[in-house]
Amino acid sequence: MPTKKMVFFVSEKNSCRSIIAQAYLLKHGFEYFDSQSFGLNPDRIHYLVLEVMQERNFNMNFYFSKGYDMVKHQKADFLIVMHPALNDRLPHFPVDCKKLEWNYDDPTAKKLSESAIKEEIKNLADAIEKSVQKFIEDYK
Repeated sequence: MPTKKMVFFVSEKNSCRSIIAQAYLLKHGFEYFDSQSFGLNPDRIHYLVLEVMQERNFNMNFYFSKGYDMVKHQKADFLIVMHPALNDRLPHFPVDCKKLEWNYDDPTAKKLSESAIKEEIKNLADAIEKSVQKFIEDYK
């Protein structure tokens, strides 16, 4: 069996988008990829993200928000930036790490009702799952 490729997902807080992406990559691409996620300013995973992902049968006990310092000694084959606005604040990565950019806003940062945020998280999770599946097809 070939060696799995390591994928890092990075977002602002590692509380929503990058956690969702990591979970879906590990679900759909576990035979080809390992994955970590981190935030530039880590915070705890948003409670509505936990709720949505648990409703989708993910065991979220294995996921937690972390910063770059927790993953910096691991070699990454891919770095996926969850929003273009993060690019100018990224830590240094080796040149052999392929960087990809997705464009997902964080619904938990919006001033909306709890039910509206939860609905946006569901839509976000669906969109990220599709991006993850395309990523797997393109790079497995």
